[in-house]
Amino acid sequence: MQGRYRKLASLAEVLHRDRTRGVFGRRTPRVALASVTATLAVAAVAFAPDYIQLLNSAARTDHHELCGRPYKLAKPLAPQRIFRDPGSRGIRALAFCSNGSVLAAADGNGHVYLWSMASHKIVAVLHDPASKGVSAVAYRPRTRTLAAGDANGSVYLWQPDRAQPRRLRDPRSKGVRALAFSPGGRFLAVADANGHTYIWTMARRKIALTLHVARSGSVNGVTFNGAGTLIATGDASGDANVWAFSGKPSAHLAADFRDPGSKGVDAVAFQPRTRTLAAADKNGQAYLWPPGAQQPRVLTDAKPATMTAERFTPSGKFLATVDVASHLLFWDPASAKIIELLPLHGSGALRAVALSPDARRLAAGDVEGRIFIADTTRVGINVVLTNNGTPG
Repeated sequence: MQGRYRKLASLAEVLHRDRTRGVFGRRTPRVALASVTATLAVAAVAFAPDYIQLLNSAARTDHHELCGRPYKLAKPLAPQRIFRDPGSRGIRALAFCSNGSVLAAADGNGHVYLWSMASHKIVAVLHDPASKGVSAVAYRPRTRTLAAGDANGSVYLWQPDRAQPRRLRDPRSKGVRALAFSPGGRFLAVADANGHTYIWTMARRKIALTLHVARSGSVNGVTFNGAGTLIATGDASGDANVWAFSGKPSAHLAADFRDPGSKGVDAVAFQPRTRTLAAADKNGQAYLWPPGAQQPRVLTDAKPATMTAERFTPSGKFLATVDVASHLLFWDPASAKIIELLPLHGSGALRAVALSPDARRLAAGDVEGRIFIADTTRVGINVVLTNNGTPG
């Protein structure tokens, strides 16, 4: 990269009604979302064992310069771009790095693809030959270290300056389902199909704590709150458990949320700056559990379909969910109403969703290997650049 890019101004996020069409009912956005397709063929790339395969020297510079540092956004999308690897077996998880410049996509074919949001190209492909399909990805805060959870029960820690990953493995594992770093990056929570959640210390690369409830099925979701004092897990039995967490580390079960109509929790997320927990359920509903609540606030679509993933926007004002009916929904937690429906035309069942930290890029991945990258400023979900908190 030449010169130094000026830093992005601080961002404040607002959601408002389109001036020409009321897109915040249940109407389709003004511009069709499947207008641009970018097919990048990478299936022919040969992967060396335990090796980060960079596609070219320029990509190496791009990746090292971008992730974790200021970068310049590409021109606005028109309004969406679709990425796909022909060898994909389905996108299972997505994660943006700390400044949103790189998107990591976990694939059922055992690879993690790193996409540059500045160039819209793959900058690296991560693969371990022992992989049985990557099911979860998470970036360690304020670093370029990427954790990838595998169906073989391992967690691979990839770093740009290392040719081989560090491997964390518990012999009792039946496959990693979800990952979450603590806000400071000291701990990594690993949700497992065996019904346990393992808390690894990053300094010693050892399991320091195991979370488990007797009736738990496969743990499908895990998250920390913003303060790092709570851990939430969601499992196939329909429970959403909240654990009070100490950095010693120690933990005790603080709350057990369950709706009798649940068909299994697939994802959990804490609302930023609150202790309210959102749980996405296979019954097509999302439950919002405030602290001490006996009953949740229920988010229900008129045509419910299994909700597979969810993310709060950075401000915490809105919740994004995806489902197997190819819908991406934005909810207002305060009113429990849908404020934006984005039908991703041409997509299969959606399994993953991610928002960049500045909320200017939205990514959704489906079971057919497609990644939909939307420019939020072009589909009604608007972000206003600010300076010191003052809208610009």
